[in-house]
Amino acid sequence: MAAYRLHNERMHHKTVMLSIHRPKIQTDKKKKKKKKKKKKKKKKKKKKKKKKKKRRRDK
Repeated sequence: MAAYRLHNERMHHKTVMLSIHRPKIQTDKKKKKKKKKKKKKKKKKKKKKKKKKKRRRDK
């Protein structure tokens, strides 16, 4: 039942090894402020009125 523990250890080992090889450089950099995107206003389409067809009565 200790299979998950072994797996966890192996995963931890991987992360430790990666952190040794790849030092974090991002900590020195200042965080950039994200620019807010302006929302475009949607133009409302005008609905066309349907003309009623006059029924032709059979004479």
